[in-house]
Amino acid sequence: GGEPFSQPKFLNELLSALQKNNISIFIETCLHVKWEHIEQSLKQVDCILGDLKHTDNKKYKQFTGGDVSLPLNNFRKLSDSNISTKFRIPVIPGFNDTIEEMTNILDFAASLKNINKVDLIPYHRFGKGKYQSLFRKFSFNEQVSKIPQEKLEAFLKLSEDRNLQTEIII
Repeated sequence: GGEPFSQPKFLNELLSALQKNNISIFIETCLHVKWEHIEQSLKQVDCILGDLKHTDNKKYKQFTGGDVSLPLNNFRKLSDSNISTKFRIPVIPGFNDTIEEMTNILDFAASLKNINKVDLIPYHRFGKGKYQSLFRKFSFNEQVSKIPQEKLEAFLKLSEDRNLQTEIII
């Protein structure tokens, strides 16, 4: 876990070592960092796996504490950079699982030049154990249920209607 671009010095040293050993480099990120931290690493990266949880700033701030303009702008800059980018959407009950919210996220994905693949990632509680081992409170509602398959299929159709190759990752 963690945001790799939030530690740019360490990341660039690691990327250099990996590149010297001919290891392909894929970075999983929420892109909620300064563009400068991303840009300095791009020449060493084969693909970005970028997560976007929402496009509405009020809701994004409420749930993540961040400003959604940061990842949105970084996705746009990645689009202009022509780096291979996979667009990933964590589908979270009560947060971004309405047709309207998913439509907004997918419209944004479709507006990017370098996005042709979207992963829908249904919410799970796998991280709960990590929180417990770190003696941290798992604050997301324990009663949140699994996303119904019919809803995921509807989101899949929305994405495909935008000519985005889409896969549900379970």
